[in-house]
Amino acid sequence: MCGNIPSRASDGGLIAVIHPLKESASSLSSSEENMNEFKILFNNRDNPHRTNAIFLVSDKSTRRALQINPFFNLRIEKSGDLSAATEASSAEPLYSFKLNATQIDNQEFELPLKLDLGISATGIVGRLVRVVTSGKKQEREDHVLGMGVIGWN
Repeated sequence: MCGNIPSRASDGGLIAVIHPLKESASSLSSSEENMNEFKILFNNRDNPHRTNAIFLVSDKSTRRALQINPFFNLRIEKSGDLSAATEASSAEPLYSFKLNATQIDNQEFELPLKLDLGISATGIVGRLVRVVTSGKKQEREDHVLGMGVIGWN
């Protein structure tokens, strides 16, 4: 426990707090303008061969912003550098998963492989994660909805 931060029991696995990026108003829909932070939990509990990504979205405006496009990409970058550009990076990520946003009500996505939930060459602790729109709605280019760093839960 640090400072006056209240303690809580660990849930295990990893967590990323995703902070929405406020771009120019012309590039955002009204739902995206009203996005709030949300969390993504990663765990390997239910399936020995796949990782679960659980989206914890507490408000309707954020859920709607995630559902606007039929699909979005969950990108886990090779570094954890938050000073990197906020645009969808052209550099090859460590991992990238295309997710069906219409399933966000279920909140849980089974990723197609088991991720290393530790610190290693392939581990995801300390890596930057981005939620990026995928596909073009109203002729918009892909853009980053939000990003955060993966840490212990």
